[in-house]
Amino acid sequence: MSQQHNDYFRQQRLSAEREALFRQAAATSWQRQREIEAQPQAPFGQYLADYFIQ
Repeated sequence: MSQQHNDYFRQQRLSAEREALFRQAAATSWQRQREIEAQPQAPFGQYLADYFIQ
């Protein structure tokens, strides 16, 4: 049954507009991830200490 669902949805095509929307959302998400990962971070040991204090 799951293979039938897989086959069905793989045969469905997105409109060009919807595909562009998803591609833009992915690009925005990747950019935001890069920005977050570029921010300074505390050492992992400090993260653990802060976590266990809670």
